[in-house]
Amino acid sequence: PYMVTLPWLSARSSVGDATAALAKAQSLIRSPILDQMGESIGGLKALWSKTSAEKAFSVLEQVEDRIKKHGGARADEYISMLNKLKRDSIIDLSFVAELRDIAEGQNTSRWQKVLDASRIMSHLTEVNNRIMTAIAAYDIKRNQGGSEEEAQGFAKKAVSLTQFNYSAGNAPRLFSARGPLGQMGPLVFQFMKYPQHMYALLIDNMRMAVKGGTVSR
Repeated sequence: PYMVTLPWLSARSSVGDATAALAKAQSLIRSPILDQMGESIGGLKALWSKTSAEKAFSVLEQVEDRIKKHGGARADEYISMLNKLKRDSIIDLSFVAELRDIAEGQNTSRWQKVLDASRIMSHLTEVNNRIMTAIAAYDIKRNQGGSEEEAQGFAKKAVSLTQFNYSAGNAPRLFSARGPLGQMGPLVFQFMKYPQHMYALLIDNMRMAVKGGTVSR
Protein backbone atom coordinates (compact mmCIF):
# COMPACT_ATOMS: atom_id res chain seq x y z
CA PRO A 1 0.00 0.00 0.00
CA TYR A 2 2.82 2.45 0.67
CA MET A 3 3.99 2.25 -2.96
CA VAL A 4 0.63 2.65 -4.68
CA THR A 5 -2.09 3.52 -2.19
CA LEU A 6 -0.13 6.17 -0.29
CA PRO A 7 0.34 8.51 -3.29
CA TRP A 8 -3.30 8.00 -4.28
CA LEU A 9 -4.60 8.85 -0.81
CA SER A 10 -2.10 11.72 -0.43
CA ALA A 11 -3.48 13.36 -3.58
CA ARG A 12 -6.91 13.35 -1.95
CA SER A 13 -5.81 14.51 1.50
CA SER A 14 -2.16 15.13 2.42
CA VAL A 15 0.99 13.05 2.70
CA GLY A 16 0.91 13.33 6.47
CA ASP A 17 -2.74 12.35 6.82
CA ALA A 18 -2.42 9.45 4.37
CA THR A 19 0.73 8.12 6.03
CA ALA A 20 -0.82 8.34 9.49
CA ALA A 21 -4.03 6.64 8.33
CA LEU A 22 -2.15 3.74 6.73
CA ALA A 23 0.10 3.31 9.77
CA LYS A 24 -2.91 3.28 12.09
CA ALA A 25 -4.73 0.74 9.92
CA GLN A 26 -1.68 -1.52 9.75
CA SER A 27 -1.22 -1.36 13.51
CA LEU A 28 -4.84 -2.36 14.00
CA ILE A 29 -4.86 -5.46 11.79
CA ARG A 30 -1.28 -6.73 11.75
CA SER A 31 -1.40 -9.11 14.75
CA PRO A 32 -3.63 -11.84 13.27
CA ILE A 33 -1.86 -11.58 9.91
CA LEU A 34 1.60 -11.96 11.45
CA ASP A 35 0.36 -14.67 13.79
CA GLN A 36 -0.83 -16.77 10.86
CA MET A 37 2.38 -16.19 8.92
CA GLY A 38 4.30 -17.51 11.89
CA GLU A 39 1.95 -20.32 12.90
CA SER A 40 1.73 -21.63 9.34
CA ILE A 41 5.54 -21.34 8.95
CA GLY A 42 5.06 -19.27 5.84
CA GLY A 43 2.42 -21.68 4.58
CA LEU A 44 4.56 -24.81 4.88
CA LYS A 45 2.55 -26.24 7.76
CA ALA A 46 -0.42 -26.66 5.42
CA LEU A 47 1.49 -29.53 3.83
CA TRP A 48 0.66 -31.75 6.82
CA SER A 49 -1.92 -29.83 8.87
CA LYS A 50 -5.48 -29.34 7.69
CA THR A 51 -6.17 -27.13 10.72
CA SER A 52 -3.30 -24.81 9.83
CA ALA A 53 -4.66 -24.33 6.32
CA GLU A 54 -8.15 -23.61 7.66
CA LYS A 55 -6.85 -20.97 10.09
CA ALA A 56 -4.71 -19.27 7.46
CA PHE A 57 -7.49 -19.06 4.88
CA SER A 58 -9.95 -17.76 7.51
CA VAL A 59 -7.65 -14.96 8.67
CA LEU A 60 -10.20 -12.35 7.57
CA GLU A 61 -12.49 -13.50 10.36
CA GLN A 62 -9.63 -13.18 12.85
CA VAL A 63 -8.90 -9.66 11.60
CA GLU A 64 -12.54 -8.70 12.04
CA ASP A 65 -12.52 -10.04 15.61
CA ARG A 66 -9.49 -7.87 16.39
CA ILE A 67 -11.16 -4.82 14.85
CA LYS A 68 -14.22 -5.37 17.04
CA LYS A 69 -12.03 -5.48 20.15
CA HIS A 70 -9.47 -2.78 19.33
CA GLY A 71 -11.09 -0.62 16.65
CA GLY A 72 -12.16 2.06 19.09
CA ALA A 73 -15.15 4.30 18.45
CA ARG A 74 -15.28 3.36 14.77
CA ALA A 75 -15.05 -0.40 15.24
CA ASP A 76 -18.67 -1.00 14.22
CA GLU A 77 -18.26 1.35 11.25
CA TYR A 78 -15.19 -0.55 10.06
CA ILE A 79 -17.03 -3.87 10.27
CA SER A 80 -20.01 -2.44 8.40
CA MET A 81 -17.69 -1.08 5.71
CA LEU A 82 -15.85 -4.40 5.35
CA ASN A 83 -19.13 -6.29 5.09
CA LYS A 84 -20.19 -4.00 2.25
CA LEU A 85 -16.88 -4.51 0.46
CA LYS A 86 -17.25 -8.27 0.84
CA ARG A 87 -20.75 -8.13 -0.64
CA ASP A 88 -19.38 -6.09 -3.54
CA SER A 89 -16.52 -8.59 -4.03
CA ILE A 90 -13.92 -5.90 -3.34
CA ILE A 91 -12.36 -7.76 -0.42
CA ASP A 92 -10.95 -11.07 -1.65
CA LEU A 93 -13.19 -14.01 -0.84
CA SER A 94 -11.06 -16.73 -2.40
CA PHE A 95 -10.65 -18.32 1.03
CA VAL A 96 -14.33 -19.33 0.98
CA ALA A 97 -13.72 -21.81 -1.83
CA GLU A 98 -10.56 -23.04 -0.14
CA LEU A 99 -12.35 -23.64 3.16
CA ARG A 100 -15.23 -25.41 1.44
CA ASP A 101 -12.87 -27.81 -0.33
CA ILE A 102 -10.90 -28.46 2.85
CA ALA A 103 -14.09 -29.12 4.84
CA GLU A 104 -15.35 -31.52 2.17
CA GLY A 105 -12.06 -33.35 2.13
CA GLN A 106 -11.28 -32.42 -1.47
CA ASN A 107 -7.86 -30.95 -0.75
CA THR A 108 -6.26 -34.22 0.29
CA SER A 109 -3.92 -34.98 -2.59
CA ARG A 110 -0.23 -34.25 -2.12
CA TRP A 111 -0.15 -31.88 -5.08
CA GLN A 112 -3.21 -29.98 -3.85
CA LYS A 113 -1.60 -29.55 -0.44
CA VAL A 114 1.48 -28.11 -2.14
CA LEU A 115 -0.71 -25.66 -4.04
CA ASP A 116 -2.54 -24.65 -0.85
CA ALA A 117 0.75 -24.13 0.99
CA SER A 118 2.06 -21.96 -1.85
CA ARG A 119 -1.06 -19.77 -1.78
CA ILE A 120 -1.16 -19.01 1.94
CA MET A 121 1.44 -16.23 2.05
CA SER A 122 -0.01 -14.45 -0.97
CA HIS A 123 -3.49 -14.77 0.53
CA LEU A 124 -2.39 -13.29 3.86
CA THR A 125 -0.62 -10.44 2.08
CA GLU A 126 -3.64 -9.71 -0.09
CA VAL A 127 -6.01 -9.65 2.87
CA ASN A 128 -3.65 -7.33 4.74
CA ASN A 129 -3.23 -4.90 1.85
CA ARG A 130 -6.92 -4.64 1.00
CA ILE A 131 -8.19 -4.23 4.55
CA MET A 132 -5.40 -1.80 5.42
CA THR A 133 -6.23 0.31 2.37
CA ALA A 134 -9.96 0.20 3.09
CA ILE A 135 -9.63 1.28 6.73
CA ALA A 136 -7.14 4.05 5.94
CA ALA A 137 -9.33 5.45 3.15
CA TYR A 138 -12.41 5.23 5.36
CA ASP A 139 -10.70 7.18 8.16
CA ILE A 140 -9.50 9.88 5.78
CA LYS A 141 -12.96 10.51 4.38
CA ARG A 142 -14.60 10.45 7.82
CA ASN A 143 -11.97 12.84 9.19
CA GLN A 144 -12.75 15.18 6.31
CA GLY A 145 -16.37 15.29 7.46
CA GLY A 146 -17.79 12.68 5.11
CA SER A 147 -20.72 10.50 6.07
CA GLU A 148 -20.45 6.76 6.68
CA GLU A 149 -21.89 6.09 3.22
CA GLU A 150 -19.45 8.49 1.57
CA ALA A 151 -16.55 6.94 3.48
CA GLN A 152 -17.59 3.45 2.41
CA GLY A 153 -17.72 4.57 -1.21
CA PHE A 154 -14.30 6.19 -0.91
CA ALA A 155 -12.84 3.03 0.67
CA LYS A 156 -14.31 0.91 -2.13
CA LYS A 157 -12.80 3.19 -4.74
CA ALA A 158 -9.39 3.20 -3.03
CA VAL A 159 -9.21 -0.61 -2.87
CA SER A 160 -10.48 -1.07 -6.43
CA LEU A 161 -8.10 1.44 -7.99
CA THR A 162 -4.93 0.76 -5.98
CA GLN A 163 -5.19 -2.95 -5.07
CA PHE A 164 -6.77 -3.94 -8.38
CA ASN A 165 -9.13 -6.68 -9.50
CA TYR A 166 -7.26 -9.86 -10.39
CA SER A 167 -10.31 -12.00 -11.13
CA ALA A 168 -10.39 -14.07 -14.31
CA GLY A 169 -13.34 -12.05 -15.56
CA ASN A 170 -11.28 -8.86 -15.41
CA ALA A 171 -8.33 -10.26 -17.38
CA PRO A 172 -7.75 -9.27 -21.02
CA ARG A 173 -8.68 -11.91 -23.57
CA LEU A 174 -4.99 -12.36 -24.41
CA PHE A 175 -4.31 -13.42 -20.81
CA SER A 176 -7.09 -16.01 -20.74
CA ALA A 177 -7.67 -19.46 -22.17
CA ARG A 178 -10.12 -17.86 -24.61
CA GLY A 179 -7.29 -15.90 -26.26
CA PRO A 180 -5.10 -16.76 -29.26
CA LEU A 181 -2.67 -18.77 -27.09
CA GLY A 182 -5.42 -20.99 -25.73
CA GLN A 183 -4.57 -22.84 -22.53
CA MET A 184 -1.06 -21.40 -22.63
CA GLY A 185 -2.40 -17.86 -22.18
CA PRO A 186 -2.90 -17.95 -18.40
CA LEU A 187 0.50 -19.58 -17.94
CA VAL A 188 2.45 -17.19 -20.15
CA PHE A 189 0.80 -14.05 -18.78
CA GLN A 190 0.26 -15.13 -15.16
CA PHE A 191 2.56 -12.36 -13.86
CA MET A 192 1.40 -9.64 -16.25
CA LYS A 193 -1.81 -8.61 -14.51
CA TYR A 194 -0.04 -6.41 -11.98
CA PRO A 195 1.95 -4.43 -14.61
CA GLN A 196 -1.23 -4.11 -16.67
CA HIS A 197 -3.13 -2.59 -13.75
CA MET A 198 -0.21 -0.33 -12.82
CA TYR A 199 0.05 1.07 -16.35
CA ALA A 200 -3.70 1.64 -16.39
CA LEU A 201 -3.52 3.49 -13.06
CA LEU A 202 -0.60 5.66 -14.19
CA ILE A 203 -2.28 6.53 -17.48
CA ASP A 204 -5.55 7.31 -15.70
CA ASN A 205 -3.75 9.57 -13.21
CA MET A 206 -2.01 11.37 -16.06
CA ARG A 207 -5.34 11.93 -17.81
CA MET A 208 -6.85 13.30 -14.63
CA ALA A 209 -3.85 15.60 -14.10
CA VAL A 210 -4.15 16.98 -17.64
CA LYS A 211 -7.92 17.39 -17.35
CA GLY A 212 -7.80 18.77 -13.81
CA GLY A 213 -9.39 15.68 -12.31
CA THR A 214 -12.58 16.04 -14.35
CA VAL A 215 -12.23 13.08 -16.69
CA SER A 216 -15.64 11.55 -17.25
CA ARG A 217 -15.99 7.86 -16.46
